[in-house]
Amino acid sequence: MDWGQTEGLVVVTRENVDPSYIEQLESKNITYVQAGSGEHIDLSKALEMLYDRGFRRLGLSGGGSINGAFLRGGLIDEVSIVLAPLAIGGKKTPTIFDCDDLSSILEATKLELLESKTLGDKGAVWLYYRIIT
Repeated sequence: MDWGQTEGLVVVTRENVDPSYIEQLESKNITYVQAGSGEHIDLSKALEMLYDRGFRRLGLSGGGSINGAFLRGGLIDEVSIVLAPLAIGGKKTPTIFDCDDLSSILEATKLELLESKTLGDKGAVWLYYRIIT
């Protein structure tokens, strides 16, 4: 594994993932980190591994489940969201953060808006927040 890369796509997966998946990543020259076994990735361990290899910024693009896991793990320090002018709804529709329910609104992650702007002419809006700790 060439760890000279500190930009671009990096896949984080479990240590016990199917070997054919690792072969697929390697055949496409995709950098990967294996952290944790069982059903879940050890996110803290993965971040430590990436940090040790020079990565200082990470963007999540896996969807609500991975976003929720990082959120509940206290592993997010910024949130950048693009809101499209669509109202979807639904009880089974994924959200930005799919994770365990809070027992109280007091447990909600607090955000401070740092920047916002309209994108294009169709009504999309970009919002950039910092997590308040």
